[in-house]
Amino acid sequence: MEHLSTSFRNKPLLLYVSILCFGMTPCYGNKQYVSVASPSQESTTSMMIGSFDSCIQVATYSSHYPITLHMNQIWKNHEGAEYLYVEQSASRMPEKRYTQRVYKVTKENIGNFISEESVLPYNSVFIGKCQDRAYINHYGPENQCLREGCALYLKKTYSFHYIEETEEKGCFSTVLGASYTTSQGEIYQNAISSWDQGFNDQREHVWGAEKEPYVFTRKK
Repeated sequence: MEHLSTSFRNKPLLLYVSILCFGMTPCYGNKQYVSVASPSQESTTSMMIGSFDSCIQVATYSSHYPITLHMNQIWKNHEGAEYLYVEQSASRMPEKRYTQRVYKVTKENIGNFISEESVLPYNSVFIGKCQDRAYINHYGPENQCLREGCALYLKKTYSFHYIEETEEKGCFSTVLGASYTTSQGEIYQNAISSWDQGFNDQREHVWGAEKEPYVFTRKK
C-alpha cells in the first residue's frame, strides 16, 4: 500500500483480477466516493473473512511472491466491535506464519468503518488455531497491543467494494530502516488488494512492493 495522496498505479492488474474474479471495474483510490446504501458492520467484515492467496497475480506478474492470507472472525460483536484474526505465510511454507495480527472493525459513520490493528503479545499460541474460535476466545481482546496511528479507514464506494487507507505518516515503524509505514487497499466480495510500504524520514521508499499492490483472490 502507498501514501494517501497517491492512487493505485497498476490499473491493468486490478482490472484483470476484478474481471477474472467478479466482473467489476475497480475504483483505484478515487476520492470521489459514490453514495450507496449503508452496510452493516457484520456484512463488511464478512467480505474480509476467508482464505485468500496471490497465486493468480504471481502467474502474471512475477515480481511478487505467492502469499497465503487467512482471516477468521473472533470475539464476535464484543462491545460493539467485530474482530478478525489474520495470518499470512509464504504459500510454499504455510506452517511458517510471518504475520499475525488482529483487526478491530467499528463503524465510524454511514458507509465508513475503522479497522484498528493490534499485535498479539502471545503470537505463538495462535499459530494454526485461526479456525478454532473456542480456543482463541480463551484469550480476550484486552490482551492486545494496539498499533497507534496504524488504523485503516474503510470507505464504501459501491456494492461489495471498499477502499482502505491509513493516515499519512501516522504509523510508526523501525522495520528495515523505516520511520513509518503506509497501507492502502481495496476490498471486494472475492478478492482483497493490499499495499504496505515503509519509508524513512526523507520519505524514501525502503521496503514493500514498489510498482503494484498484492492482490489476494478468495479460495474459500
